[in-house]
Amino acid sequence: MLALGMAALDTLWLQLPALFIVGCFVAAVRRVANLPIAIAIVILVVSAGFFAIIGHALFAGYLLLGAAVVSLGSLDVPKWLRPPLDLSYAIYLYAFPAQQLGVCLTKNFWLAFMFSAATTVLFALLSTLFVEQPAQARQRDVRDWIRNAIIGRVRQKAFEGA
Repeated sequence: MLALGMAALDTLWLQLPALFIVGCFVAAVRRVANLPIAIAIVILVVSAGFFAIIGHALFAGYLLLGAAVVSLGSLDVPKWLRPPLDLSYAIYLYAFPAQQLGVCLTKNFWLAFMFSAATTVLFALLSTLFVEQPAQARQRDVRDWIRNAIIGRVRQKAFEGA
């Protein structure tokens, strides 16, 4: 088991930079070169083929993995397939604390996993319904208040001083 863990660490030095390079490359193609993502993906696939040919199959695999993730992430999902609530941010907020609590409560992996998954989804749902959505509903009111109360006064004082 220890040998398997060490082998995973041996390839980690290659995995993280490869995936970082993919992200940087896609961002550069989109923002700097102002080209579509499809061009970046084609270049990544061709690059992966090149690295596979010269004997760097693991690096090529990571490039292909990155290209696949970017491809799937850039697909437009039809509206009828989208969930009615977006829990992603709330899951991001609550997953780690729930996981840590689950590990503290039990040493059984599966029990801790089920506890942390259920707790994360429950808190994410409650947070989305009772915090995030009401805050987003009030966002326009706050924007209007800032525009009228603060920016309006600054502009008025600027014209009075001129």
